[in-house]
Amino acid sequence: MARVRHLPPASPATERRMHALRGFLEAMLLHTWGERLARDPGFPALLDGVVAGLQSDAELARMAETLGVQLCERCEEAGDR
Repeated sequence: MARVRHLPPASPATERRMHALRGFLEAMLLHTWGERLARDPGFPALLDGVVAGLQSDAELARMAETLGVQLCERCEEAGDR
């Protein structure tokens, strides 16, 4: 959860959750398709599309929000604020 650790402690909770979710999605995509994908210049746009797709559906957006909350809670529990 390095992305969450790099945010200033005063960052809004919604920003922390979004960074946690994005970091999780990035890790899952790289795990699935290989680390070389991170060097692809189109990867950030792909990740943006995945996030936008999740946010465009009300049910998926709620699930993504829940995941972001849980990821941030785990970071806090582990001392990774």
